[in-house]
Amino acid sequence: MWGFSHQKAGSCWANEICLSRTAVVRFRLKQDSTPEAAREQLIRDCRDTLGKIPGVRHLWAGPPAQTPRDVVDNSYDAGLTVILDDRADHDVYQEHALHKEFIARNKKYW
Repeated sequence: MWGFSHQKAGSCWANEICLSRTAVVRFRLKQDSTPEAAREQLIRDCRDTLGKIPGVRHLWAGPPAQTPRDVVDNSYDAGLTVILDDRADHDVYQEHALHKEFIARNKKYW
């Protein structure tokens, strides 16, 4: 998946001990009524809209890698991984206007 990285003041990196929150979403879109352009727009919206929410430290969004291994799930249409520093950042993310805007714009496809 393609990534976006943002560091906020006081956030920790690999050389520090850090407990963070990871949100992982697999989008399975309606197969009979979702054009490819909608999937591509959903991925762009993940990066461009959700990546602007305060508290997002890292964000990756994209299609599955389509690696042919039994232990890999390639059945979804788009994936989203968001790293937040703590529960407070997660709570802000969930209720933020940009998150709600993203859902309103894309929900019709899942």
